[in-house]
Amino acid sequence: EIYIVLGGPQISEHVNMLIQNQHIYQCVDFLVCNDGEEALLEIIRRVNRKDFAGIPNTYHKDSSMTSYRKYEKIFHMNPECFLVPDFSGFDLCQYTNDIPILVSRGCFWGRCNFCTYPLLYNCRYCIASIDRTVGILNELKKNYGAHSYFFVDDALPPQFMRKLAIELIKSGLNIKWGCSIILDNEFADHDFCYTLAKSGLSHVSIGFESACSRILELMNKKHKSMNKNEIKEILVMLKKVNVHIGLHIIIGFPTETSLEAQETLDFLIENKDLYDVAWPQPFVLEEGTPIFKDFKHFSIIRIYREDKNYGERLGYSYDTVSSLNDKELVYSNAVKTLREINKIEIKLGFYTLFLNR
Repeated sequence: EIYIVLGGPQISEHVNMLIQNQHIYQCVDFLVCNDGEEALLEIIRRVNRKDFAGIPNTYHKDSSMTSYRKYEKIFHMNPECFLVPDFSGFDLCQYTNDIPILVSRGCFWGRCNFCTYPLLYNCRYCIASIDRTVGILNELKKNYGAHSYFFVDDALPPQFMRKLAIELIKSGLNIKWGCSIILDNEFADHDFCYTLAKSGLSHVSIGFESACSRILELMNKKHKSMNKNEIKEILVMLKKVNVHIGLHIIIGFPTETSLEAQETLDFLIENKDLYDVAWPQPFVLEEGTPIFKDFKHFSIIRIYREDKNYGERLGYSYDTVSSLNDKELVYSNAVKTLREINKIEIKLGFYTLFLNR
């Protein structure tokens, strides 16, 4: 008998809706929310006796096999206790992507008005020590010979990256690594970027979102006070040390006008040599976010709470006082333009591929 277990941020965020979905119920035995280390271990321990009561952070099919049963006990794992991932049985020589590594819980900024990630961890932001992080990387390389890694954390703080880079250089580990970052003036410093690149930093993912200062202020992005020249300076510095740059873009944030959306697109066109790829996506209104809780502040006049199936991230449809007349059209035009300058990559998510089959 084989048990199917699903977990991760999207499962955690939408679990109340997923447990009502028959496609999920027919295929999945367990849904794990938030930290899954203890839950998965307990499932394995109990699989022979089939007694799954009380496993933290889990939903599993009850004895009647007609619904999921939830257990309220919450488990949070300290990043300092993170284990070395086990890839035994996988031929990593055939694996062309970076090896994923996680060293933190939450986001060190955690204040973007559209973001759900702060909701996923009922605990303060915490990150593993540099020694623990380098130790995990060393074990992974020793065990599997892997040379390329990506930190799948929400974002790594610049101070952590600086210390990590110094230790990686000292260790002589000789790896390539990448991560998500938040735009910060420290990345405009040549010595800082040079140290990062020398340690093996080869690619970064940036939550750029918009080139319009008004929209960045509404989003409450950390770089909302930066002007375009300051952002360009950061991109220039990263490209000087040969770091591959990916930019996340949001089209159609509430009250965004077509001119403001075009401002972002113009920035991407004019500075196409300063980044490598863009990941555009239409804005999705998600439950529990600051914008959802205080929707009137963002000129949203109605949320269609009965309709939670808009876009691959399962957000809500809504009406605004004023914004883009046709968000989908503007998004399509943005995709078309970025494709013409060869700067786009579109990714299909779990919900697009599975729930809408």
